Amino acid sequence: MSDALFEITPAAGSWHTGRVVGFDVETTSRHPAQARIVSAALAELEPGAEAVKIREWLVDPGVEIPAETTEIHGISTEYAQAEGMPAYEAVRQLVVELAKEFDAGAAVVAMNAPTTSPSSSTRPLGTAWAFRCPSPSSIRW
Repeated sequence: MSDALFEITPAAGSWHTGRVVGFDVETTSRHPAQARIVSAALAELEPGAEAVKIREWLVDPGVEIPAETTEIHGISTEYAQAEGMPAYEAVRQLVVELAKEFDAGAAVVAMNAPTTSPSSSTRPLGTAWAFRCPSPSSIRW
């Protein structure tokens, strides 16, 4: 017997039955228009897998990290400057890795993703959103 409150059989092709990749960032501010990335992570879970593969980036945002946000994520300006990669390189790597995940058909779950007008390609998950995008190779840049 399951510990679940009720049993649901997911629809064929439901987003959560395939590869799921969690995407999260820590930033310099709570306000998206002002925030710069300080760290990022992708957490990959394959169907049926028991272990999650984690990929992480520590970023030098190029600006001071306010004490109030350092209290939240523990990353100081000094630490980010000494150990972090340049923001442009981190963002480039993240875009490449996320594009690969979307191209492979993974459902990408973005934690605390700020959004005011979710499109039909998103599904709300509390403070997260699950995205399925068209293949990046099919997008005209």
